[in-house]
Amino acid sequence: MLSVYMLPFILRPLDFLFNAKHYIFGFLSYMLLMPMFTNAFQIYAMCNLHDISWGNRPSTTGADQLTADKKAQANIEVDYKVFRSNFVIFWIASNLVYFVFIQ
Repeated sequence: MLSVYMLPFILRPLDFLFNAKHYIFGFLSYMLLMPMFTNAFQIYAMCNLHDISWGNRPSTTGADQLTADKKAQANIEVDYKVFRSNFVIFWIASNLVYFVFIQ
């Protein structure tokens, strides 16, 4: 990412010097917002653990391969949803505890 800010300086130094305020503002805003983007992307990824299709296949929990019984399949899907919800809650709580500990 640093090369995005250094490349204009190397290729066009006068333009960089005339627009230095914009480059510095962009770099500082990137550095300040990077932790927020990192956390937002992690939360998004943890909340979408159920989507294992990679976008090119219909999503399935794999329950249809485990059993032919519809009631058992429904129980497996509910158990998986509960596990996923508990995992995300635990992950957010552990990050909160870590944040408090660091502060």
